[in-house]
Amino acid sequence: MYERMKKHCGCAVLIEDNRGNYMAFVQYFLFESNLKAVFAVIKRIILDFENPFLVCDKPRHLLRIVGEDNKYTVVPVDCILEKILYLSGNPNHMCVARAPNFCGHCR
Repeated sequence: MYERMKKHCGCAVLIEDNRGNYMAFVQYFLFESNLKAVFAVIKRIILDFENPFLVCDKPRHLLRIVGEDNKYTVVPVDCILEKILYLSGNPNHMCVARAPNFCGHCR
């Protein structure tokens, strides 16, 4: 038996995965009452690998995106490493940003 979160979440997060970490949009959370576990339903963020950085080569914490995957994936919330920022003000330059101190800029 599970219960779905009532409202859409839409936050962006960094997901830990044994095949390599990736970024995703959280659509909503699920609570599985038998297991007493919480899961996140996510859509993977597709990064722009041809032109990855918003501003030349630095700062490296601003990454361009081209969109999101059309598939939903369910992951345990323990796989969420950190919340990231989704910057969509300019449709030609959408990007995600990690906190600069996680990328070594504030050390």
